[in-house]
Amino acid sequence: SDADRVLIYITLYITECLKKLQKCANKNQALNEMYSLAISKFDIPGDVGFPLNSVYAKPSSPAEA
Repeated sequence: SDADRVLIYITLYITECLKKLQKCANKNQALNEMYSLAISKFDIPGDVGFPLNSVYAKPSSPAEA
């Protein structure tokens, strides 16, 4: 369902945030990393970099993603 998809996206995004924050030495570097991540493209099902492509099929339209 749509709610499940949102929960998956949020979980993956938070995981990516935590990975980036682990590498930061100070608060300013962490803020810059989070800003960069916030404006970057996030992979969705069907994209090469999406980690759960084996579980979720590619959406039939951009609106479905």
